[in-house]
Amino acid sequence: MLLAGVTLTMVVMVAFWGNYPIVALLCLMAVYIVGAVVCYARLTRLQRAWETLPSTIEQLRKDIACLAKGP
Repeated sequence: MLLAGVTLTMVVMVAFWGNYPIVALLCLMAVYIVGAVVCYARLTRLQRAWETLPSTIEQLRKDIACLAKGP
């Protein structure tokens, strides 16, 4: 994915450098900023929903309940 992004950047820059270098840079900058914002929003959403080892914690709760009942 990274290689594709670098290649796309180089293709756009080579294609538009002769006529519109500033426009090409601004368009690429806008695309990268939008991509960064989307990635950041997704990361924060995933961090809010993160649970550390949820199945292990659930198993420990079951074990504690079983031990609390006794023999």
